[in-house]
Amino acid sequence: MDDSFHRLYQRAREHGVKDLADLAAHAGITVSEAEEVLSRLEEMGLLVPDTAAGFRVTDPAAALTRLFTAEAERVDRFRREVSRTRAAVLDLTENFQALQAAHQDTVQARTLHGAAEVNHFLDDAVSRIRLHECVMHPGSAPPVEVIDEMMLRDSEVVSRGVRIRVLYTQHMAEVDYVRDYLLDAAQAGIDIRLAPSLPLRLLILDDDVAVVPLSPEDSSLGAVALFGRTLVRSYQAVFDHIWAVALPLQSLTAREGRHRAMLLGPQQRAVARMLAVGMKDEVIARQLGMSARSLSRVMATLFDELQVSTRFQAGMKAAQLNLLEGVTPEEARATPSSL
Repeated sequence: MDDSFHRLYQRAREHGVKDLADLAAHAGITVSEAEEVLSRLEEMGLLVPDTAAGFRVTDPAAALTRLFTAEAERVDRFRREVSRTRAAVLDLTENFQALQAAHQDTVQARTLHGAAEVNHFLDDAVSRIRLHECVMHPGSAPPVEVIDEMMLRDSEVVSRGVRIRVLYTQHMAEVDYVRDYLLDAAQAGIDIRLAPSLPLRLLILDDDVAVVPLSPEDSSLGAVALFGRTLVRSYQAVFDHIWAVALPLQSLTAREGRHRAMLLGPQQRAVARMLAVGMKDEVIARQLGMSARSLSRVMATLFDELQVSTRFQAGMKAAQLNLLEGVTPEEARATPSSL
């Protein structure tokens, strides 16, 4: 989104959208380009149909709420459909699963050689989970493409009513894309806790299957699938012990938010508040009584502290970290700029 997009949106907020030529002229674009921008605004929920005025401009917070609500409803419909399909399949296979479970009191082991064989086994085993899944992830952060696959798989499992509990090492949450995945996974209903260290990579499916690596140092060599409630119960006890003393993901993100809030000065928090409501740079500078150059330096520092690269990301991150309350423009103006 360029400056013309923002100029047209601000003009529409102030004067409505009845005069398309005026909007185009104010934004410095053609009428046809203005029509495209209005269509984009409607797609984003920033422009909604109105019986009286034709269209009504809404603020970004309301648009985000509507978009999130619509997406949540779509996901809920998908989950209900998946649940119905899974229930039908489980009804057909219930007798066979009961027969298999009866034979799993005897401890058995199956060696899985290489990543391909492990993944094939896991795809099959995970598709048959009915109660719960417990996972320990030590070591380094997985690649981004693996993270995406994990999110899809976990969302499908949760949609079947399966409870997923996952343990990660605390340093994993310091990796940006892993932290984003953890927050998305928690939002999807996955229970996540963080521990200073974890003894091994472990996967427990229901009460009778555990998967551990052949080599703790190199999981790519393969894994061992262990069957039998007696043996799996021991691994479950190890997992439950670490789970009991690990920190919930929410407590770590809240602590991070408080820490970042302490690092931001009054000017930066005031800028964050104004970015979150869509103010333009010249308006922010005027509100805070500073030059455009000083404002650009304050914003650069703010972006660095919040670990973002755009105005929109800064506003969103500030809202997520509860940094938008308690600072007025007057208080920010009273604070001398150190830049």
